[in-house]
Amino acid sequence: MTQPFEHQLRAVDRAVLMPLVQRVLRCDIDDLLTWDHGPLAGGFSQEHGESYGIYRFHGHAQTADGPRPWSLILKATGKSLTGSPDPAAFTYWQREALVYRSGLLDALPGALTAPRCLGITTHADEDVWLWLEDVVDLEDEAWPVARFEQVARQLGHLSGTYAAPRTLPAVPWLSTGDLDTRLALAQPGIPQLADLSRHPFFAQFLPDEVAPHILALWQARERLLAVRRRVPVTLCHHDAFRRNILTRRDAGGRDETVLIDWTRTGTGVLGEELVPLFVAGLRFIPVELTQIAALDAAIFANYVDGLRATGWHGDPALVRFGFTATAALKGGVADPAIKLPSVARRVADLPANAEPPRILGPGLEQHIALHRHLLRMGDEALALTSRLA
Repeated sequence: MTQPFEHQLRAVDRAVLMPLVQRVLRCDIDDLLTWDHGPLAGGFSQEHGESYGIYRFHGHAQTADGPRPWSLILKATGKSLTGSPDPAAFTYWQREALVYRSGLLDALPGALTAPRCLGITTHADEDVWLWLEDVVDLEDEAWPVARFEQVARQLGHLSGTYAAPRTLPAVPWLSTGDLDTRLALAQPGIPQLADLSRHPFFAQFLPDEVAPHILALWQARERLLAVRRRVPVTLCHHDAFRRNILTRRDAGGRDETVLIDWTRTGTGVLGEELVPLFVAGLRFIPVELTQIAALDAAIFANYVDGLRATGWHGDPALVRFGFTATAALKGGVADPAIKLPSVARRVADLPANAEPPRILGPGLEQHIALHRHLLRMGDEALALTSRLA
């Protein structure tokens, strides 16, 4: 970047905003009466240094019918950030703009949709500014089971639409997921988990049989990966969890599911799209612990229903394997092997009287219950390998 990003934001003027606001309001405007901007809370790409930030611009415009309020979203990224320059990499920095330019999001199936793109501009040092429709979510943060089921069915419909190889876009910038990368990052941490399970602070995250269970699945990973390579491939959003799934009503009063943040778009195996919905979802949303297994079963059944609604007639066991193996290897094995040793190093550097880190989200009890369930999903995937190999 040639100048601080905030300076570039302040340089956004009437000439830049007028055509964007006309697209937002879908009418001619005589003038912009007011405008301002402010940052939004990030999301994965911003929190991990892959975007300069997400900002809401808002104000009032003069139209033939009088003053009207407007708002829109700016998402800015650039090659100088931590995103990869490799078009196939999970963190490729230009991907979301390319997804919008491709028209891929113009005809998503069923009630799935994406924020309307109002404009894409390129700035100094190849920075890309993506101007998007501002979607206001109508749902509470915590979803009922029925909403999880509905979204799973819609994701199944999306997966089924692109399950045939000829339907996948022939473009070089689709990601291939991040499972292999996560497993490679996990490798140095696996041998440290046994010691951490006896640590005065970290033992609470690795109770009883959890560390040996992680190790057993780690040792079986090649067996799981070999069968996983046989699961059919489809198009995936790759980050479809609660914070990226909004609800709005269309002009006819019907609810629409709006998927935001398409920076990870790529290919993945059938069932893989459920992993962020289930795993990341339950790391943010509190649920009854006794309902975790039931929610797993419910979203899987609805995902398969969505697949079948597109005419898909494959083996549900392959889909179940795609879901369970990916969830277990990423959430049950790789995540703790990456995160816990990293946090342990930071804790070791704290002053003696410093407060230790706290777990975010619904709390430790749900974290442990979910982790144990993910490890059991790994056992289920292993049991399926003999049938599917």
